[in-house]
Amino acid sequence: MEHHAHGTSYGVAMFLASAVDQQQALPSRRRLLPAVAAVLAPSPASGSSKKKTAAATTDTPQCDPLIQERYVAELAVQRAVLATKTVLLNWPPRPTAAAAQAAATTASLGHVKRPGAKTVAKAGYPPVRVAEFAGRALLIAALREAFPRDGFLGQETADELRANSAMMEEVWKLVKTTELQDWRLEALLGRPQSREELLALLDLGGGVKRAEPGKRYWVMAPVDGTAAFLQGGQYAVALGLVLDGREILGVVACPNMPVTTAFAAPAVVRPKAAAAAAAAGQDWAVDNLETNIDKQGLGIMMAAVLGHGVTIRRVTNGKLDKPAKVDRTGLPPPPQPNSIPGAAKFCELVFVDSERSSLTQAPMVKLFAYKGYEKSVQLTSSHMRYAVMALGYRSWAQIRWPKGPSGKGRCRWSIWDHVGTPLLYTQSGPGVVTDMNGMDLRFDEGTNLESTWGVIAADNGIHHELTHMVSLVPKPA
Repeated sequence: MEHHAHGTSYGVAMFLASAVDQQQALPSRRRLLPAVAAVLAPSPASGSSKKKTAAATTDTPQCDPLIQERYVAELAVQRAVLATKTVLLNWPPRPTAAAAQAAATTASLGHVKRPGAKTVAKAGYPPVRVAEFAGRALLIAALREAFPRDGFLGQETADELRANSAMMEEVWKLVKTTELQDWRLEALLGRPQSREELLALLDLGGGVKRAEPGKRYWVMAPVDGTAAFLQGGQYAVALGLVLDGREILGVVACPNMPVTTAFAAPAVVRPKAAAAAAAAGQDWAVDNLETNIDKQGLGIMMAAVLGHGVTIRRVTNGKLDKPAKVDRTGLPPPPQPNSIPGAAKFCELVFVDSERSSLTQAPMVKLFAYKGYEKSVQLTSSHMRYAVMALGYRSWAQIRWPKGPSGKGRCRWSIWDHVGTPLLYTQSGPGVVTDMNGMDLRFDEGTNLESTWGVIAADNGIHHELTHMVSLVPKPA
């Protein structure tokens, strides 16, 4: 079989080239080659690995060099959303009213009601594990079909399923019954045809521990925010493509985020209108977003390609919905530090945080928020936090202060919690994402962030000041 650049199969390339009615005319794969080379070329070496704070390009050019990868990735994530929502439908989460509403989606949305499915909850393993394994298998199957030369950096192999036949059967049933309502799209994505093939796909995702230079790798989180998922809260289905340690493509779905809430976000509205609303004190209504769940639909999906802007669209059970642009550039800049001494000078910022997190120190964030912490945006999922920052105001910032000590390899966070959505933030407008020391997040050191400690995400106009203040606070030994 003939293969094109980066391993796109000939059949897939032909299908993509004919998908004009889906969204737009997809340029020929061969025509894309020069643009792909330009975007994917490694950055010139410099004497410092400090983060460059140049503003992101948010105007999407006519020729997106990764348009085919983006298209397949969005379809694959959309299908994975159906699997996770099916789990919520069949195994309602724990909380009462909010959880029941989250699970009350109908089969017309593409979910599958299966008799006897609740038995998984009694089998000694949480339903979120079924959603994770099924979502991961469906994602890998789609990407492997379209881009067979790409690699995967995943969380785990299929060993847990091999050791638990009951869970294996539930995962297999879910994979078999989850499909987009368009046979052409299903043919494009592909799927495992047997239990053995399903296990082999999962092994692909968990068998690689370190990236090879010059090779592209997909990193995924089929259910990010497992605690929130089990409680009927906000969770994410995230997918990112990395090359030589940096993100080049990111897609995230927020299946429980109300569509009306997402499309009312400041960055989705035309910048002038959003700026006027902000000046008039009309804040984006994100109070209690963790429990303000999508009761009937499938949520929203955002996508970004390095240097080519960010889009948002409604998740469907078939063809991709019409996208809207996400751009924070025209919004009011963040307030500068005031005259209050110490970290509290940043109290006019709005911090996006997870106060209940077992991995980070909320009290340290409260030093910066001062008396304004009560206006913070609280979300359990790390990918949800990045996504909301991409949609929100330029005055929003994130400091993830680890509980563990600083130093290489001493406080390791998994890359699948931080691949894809940081790109959404930096490409949606002026934004920088680094570790606590101002260093780039590196995704070429294995499955963990080995050389980085914590995260600071903030507007270009305030990031340096935040990083400097963080450097003055004593770190744990």
